[in-house]
Amino acid sequence: MATLNIVGAGGIIEGDLGDADIDINLDSVYDFDGVDDYLEDSSVSGLPSGDTFTVSAWVRYTGTSGDWPIWRRDAATDNFVFRLSETYRKIQVRKYGDETATADTQLVAGVWYHVAISINALSATFYLNGVADGTHTFTGGFAHANEVNIGEYGGAYADGNIADVRVYDAALSAANIQVLASKINGDSSLGAGTTNLKGWWKLTNSDLTDSSTNSNTLTASGSPDTVYPFSVNVQDGDDTTTDGTFDVSQGKLECLSLSYPAFDGADDYITVTDDGGAGGDSLDGMDALTVSAWVKPTDLLDDYMEIADKSYLAWKLTLKRLTEDYFYFYVNGENSSHV
Repeated sequence: MATLNIVGAGGIIEGDLGDADIDINLDSVYDFDGVDDYLEDSSVSGLPSGDTFTVSAWVRYTGTSGDWPIWRRDAATDNFVFRLSETYRKIQVRKYGDETATADTQLVAGVWYHVAISINALSATFYLNGVADGTHTFTGGFAHANEVNIGEYGGAYADGNIADVRVYDAALSAANIQVLASKINGDSSLGAGTTNLKGWWKLTNSDLTDSSTNSNTLTASGSPDTVYPFSVNVQDGDDTTTDGTFDVSQGKLECLSLSYPAFDGADDYITVTDDGGAGGDSLDGMDALTVSAWVKPTDLLDDYMEIADKSYLAWKLTLKRLTEDYFYFYVNGENSSHV
C-alpha cells in the first residue's frame, strides 16, 4: 500500500479516495500567547560572531497587533532582532543602533510561512517561502552576545506558532534557502552549507534541544502550549475513509472525495435549460467557446460517449471509439477535429 508524504505547509488531494482507513502522524508545535510566552538560552556558544550569517524559521502569526519577535541575540542591547513588523506586517531585521531592514511582502494572519534572511558581509537578502523578498545593506558590524530568545524582545511577545529555527555562520544561497522552505524540519543536509549549521531548534513535540553540534538547549518561560495546527479534513459523504495509509510528516492534508453523477449508458443524461435572461439562451450565437470536462469512461465498446451537446447541429464534445479512442469535437453536425 502506497505512502503519501505531504511536505512544506500544505497539500490537497482530490478524487475518489476509496474505502480504506487513514492513519495520520502529526507533530505538535509551540503556541505562543502574545503575553509572556517565549524560549531562551542565556549562555549559548558556537553561534555566528561576524557579519555573515543566515537565520531561518517557519512562522504562523495569529495576533494582529504589536511587533512579533521571532529570534533575537542579546536581550540587553537587541543587537539582532528578526521579527514581524507591527506597522507593516512584513519581516524585518533590527540591528543595534536602530537600523532596520524590511522585506517586501506583507504576511497574512493564520498562514504558515518560511522566512529567512541571508547576510553576506552586511549585504542582506530576505526570503519568503524560498523566494527572494527584498535586500538591504547594513552600515556597521553586528555585535553578538551569548544569549538567544525566541518569541520575545523588549516587552513584545509572539502570538502564534514558531518552528524549525536555524542559524548558519554562512550566507546561504537561494538554492539552499529553497531546501529549507520545502519542509518544516526537513533534512539538515545542504551540501556545503551543512557544516555551517550552528543552531537548530525544531520546536515540535515539545523539543527544546539544539539539533546542531553546539547543543544549546532552550528553556520555556511563561507557559507556551503545544497545539496541532496541521489538520486533516476527509470528506466523502457519510464516511470518513480514504485509499491507502498516509504518513503526514508536516503540513495540511485535505482529502476531498468528489461527488459526481454516474450515467448508465442507456437513458441517463442532464439537460441545462434556457437561462431565461433578456438575451435568451446565453449559449447561443457564440463565435468562440471553450468546452472542458472530467470524464471516467467505463465502457467504450458501443460507439461513443457523448460528454456535452449544445443542441443537434450546433456543437458537441464526444469521446468516440473507432479503431482507437479519440476525442471528437463536432460543429454543425460535422466531424471537426479529434485528438
